[in-house]
Amino acid sequence: MKKALTLFTLAAVLGLAGCDFYGVTTTTAAPAEPETVVIATVDELVAMNNEDHYVLSADLDLGGLSWIPVGTPDDPFAGGFDGAGHTISNYSITAENGGFVGFFGSVTGDLENLTLADFAIDVAYDGLLYVGGLAAHTTGSIADCAVYGDIVAVNTSSSSYVGLLAGFAASYTTATMTTSEFVASTISGAYAEGSVDAVADHFLSAGGLVGRTANVVLSDCGARVSVVGTATVYRAYVGGLVGHGFGGLLKAHADTLEDVTFETVRCYADTALTVTAAGTMASAGGLYGYLQDGFVEDCFANATIVVGGSAVDVGGLAGELWYGSASTSVFRVGLTVAPSADLSLRFGGIAAFVQSEVVLTDCFRMTQSLFAATDPHGVEASADQLSSAQWYQDGLGWSAETFDIATVVGILS
Repeated sequence: MKKALTLFTLAAVLGLAGCDFYGVTTTTAAPAEPETVVIATVDELVAMNNEDHYVLSADLDLGGLSWIPVGTPDDPFAGGFDGAGHTISNYSITAENGGFVGFFGSVTGDLENLTLADFAIDVAYDGLLYVGGLAAHTTGSIADCAVYGDIVAVNTSSSSYVGLLAGFAASYTTATMTTSEFVASTISGAYAEGSVDAVADHFLSAGGLVGRTANVVLSDCGARVSVVGTATVYRAYVGGLVGHGFGGLLKAHADTLEDVTFETVRCYADTALTVTAAGTMASAGGLYGYLQDGFVEDCFANATIVVGGSAVDVGGLAGELWYGSASTSVFRVGLTVAPSADLSLRFGGIAAFVQSEVVLTDCFRMTQSLFAATDPHGVEASADQLSSAQWYQDGLGWSAETFDIATVVGILS
């Protein structure tokens, strides 16, 4: 695979725990061919329906408007939205929308070329909750979108999926789908900057970019986000890029996805994570909190992680890695343990737990903590290496033509 990275300086083991069956078994019928509608004003934006394809023709300042999410589980946004490089800004969201909270709520269409800025989402809900700056729940694809905002999400009785870009992103599947029928959803060229503060009563998946992914390919994405996550009863999965990533759900079917790889390629996260395992356990990582059947290549993460509670797995790439592989990637993690009684801590430079079939190739890590890594994995990187542009080219094979190595050096050194 050609080595390349575009950075955005501006702008079944545990995989089914807290599983979202809405996201992976939805049977929404394909909509009729949508009409293309140009949006030039706030009034036209507010008047959107859930079937048409929209193209934004101007930047729109919503003037502090309290936005109502577009699309519900019973009537998802099935058209498409092309921001054409424009920005929608200055709004807030407090509407519960049946637990689907974001600029778009439930989405089956594609979203592209859009920036959302200066927004705040603040919601409390007592049922299954999906929260994302762009989309709460999507089975479509996202391309070249950026979000700049803040999310506070409190769930008082169930599980939550929270990410600054998307809460839950899944590929469309059915119980009878074969591999020849399967088409993976993609998130490409996406960027998130801001904060996520999420509390769930049951399971929590919280990420700087996406809360949870299921059978989704990510490429050329970045996040510079602070994430605070707590699950009060069961498990918390908190990651700089994605909280919980799962890439093999169709393995439960007669036809498998053995020939399909769900890659995370040319992605990065520069984040501060605060994770409390108030329930049974938490998994936290610079890129993923938990990753199963995923393939990471040409990625990096820089994370400062503060943990507390009962039991926590912490790693530079992920708290837990199950199956799949990681290659030509580098992770720098600084770990601090908050005052806590009887905390059970597993700490790894790459991951706290690496399942025996995971393949690690040319993965480098730097750990900074008073706590020794119990399962370091990968190769220890030096400060000189992380500050050398030449090392990224020669040691990892990254291309200086398409990889903003100066930015990488600035983040990791």
